[in-house]
Amino acid sequence: MIRAGGWICLAPVVAMSPAAPPAFGQNVQPISTSLAECAVIYTEIAGLRPARRRSPEKQELMYAGAELFAEEAVRQASAEGIADPEAHVRDLRADLATKWSGRMSSLLKLRENVDWIEYCAALGEDRGFLPLED
Repeated sequence: MIRAGGWICLAPVVAMSPAAPPAFGQNVQPISTSLAECAVIYTEIAGLRPARRRSPEKQELMYAGAELFAEEAVRQASAEGIADPEAHVRDLRADLATKWSGRMSSLLKLRENVDWIEYCAALGEDRGFLPLED
């Protein structure tokens, strides 16, 4: 089994409330948005594999995690009363992909990126789909 901290390979997961977003001002967005953002973040991390010399297996786990976050975002959006949760999450992911494109390689965003990665790992564990087994 690959644990969330080792799986992400940036920092161990810090115990935090999954309902509490990172400390840098994201506390007003709905959980469905956070889940969609985590899907985008995991996709971005998976895309770093060749540059970071990560194994193809870890890359596939990150893509699988991204899809689990997206599926959970759809379920959550439905619970939040969004009329078309699949379209909502698809649109969110497209918008957020622009925000996160290339950001994982930025040293200026390192602390915020680590905060988000830790938050996503805790959120995925709280929702019961992380850590993934290889």
